[in-house]
Amino acid sequence: MANHWIPYIAKQGKCNLINVTLKDNMENFRDGKWTQHGLRVEENLKRTLSGAQLRRLLLGEWCNQAGAVFPEFDEKIHVIDTLPDDLYTSLDWIWMTGIDYGHNAPLVCLWCAYNTATKELIVVKEWRYTNMQIHEHVKVIIKESEGLSFSKQVGDHNPEMIEQFRNAGIWLQNAEKQDKRYSLDLIRRRLQLGLLKIYRHALISEDPVITQRRAPRDLIAELHDYRYRDPEDQNKGNSRWDDMPPDGDDDAIDTLCYICREVERDLIGYDEVKREPRTDFPITFGTIVTPGYLEESGALVWGSALR
Repeated sequence: MANHWIPYIAKQGKCNLINVTLKDNMENFRDGKWTQHGLRVEENLKRTLSGAQLRRLLLGEWCNQAGAVFPEFDEKIHVIDTLPDDLYTSLDWIWMTGIDYGHNAPLVCLWCAYNTATKELIVVKEWRYTNMQIHEHVKVIIKESEGLSFSKQVGDHNPEMIEQFRNAGIWLQNAEKQDKRYSLDLIRRRLQLGLLKIYRHALISEDPVITQRRAPRDLIAELHDYRYRDPEDQNKGNSRWDDMPPDGDDDAIDTLCYICREVERDLIGYDEVKREPRTDFPITFGTIVTPGYLEESGALVWGSALR
């Protein structure tokens, strides 16, 4: 379980975790193939469970839903196995990249496609690697971006990173990072509305260092595992910053925050003087169910475009 003490000390190298799956039971899996009993058990689990419960009981992962920042995240809804047929041809799709800097922590780049007609946001590609120089990351990102035209390219406020990317022809702009709680609310709102999708095969290459650290391998794993410090914090509407989830193992989530802020900026406008979302739009889309900044500020997200 992600917020249990055993995985915590395992990450410190003080013990080893053993993942036990259905295949470890000979009644389910024998001589390299599923038994009829095993097939029935697997099908029943997939039909009746989702999220953390499915990952725990089917895949043997140490995960738990308690204290989850994104309890709405459900792979059956938000993870897709195929991309839209018109993704690279329709003018409704615009492309954006977000980059979060890291060296010992991974540098993460997300390639996202946003549909201006349906308001759907899809994470199409993910680059996530540690212990590489910026110019090495640049080569990968340029290669994976061939043939695409970007309307937005935003990144972490690291001067060296921004300079090297701009010198390579990737004109990064500083991402909007103010008020992370508000940014997390934007991701939750998209999950609630089914307007955030992640391509299951988005990860370009798996980093063995990340695997060795037992850190989340990709954005999907981060969304599953991201936790509040105290499970009760998810019900606090007036949480202070120190009540928020701790930093770490959220590099792709930070990057997704940058993208969601840019999408929201275009949809409802942005007050550059106050550096906060504008609230003078006659929007009555519905109740924001997430406690936090959205209600406190009176900000109304996305609005009539999503009716």
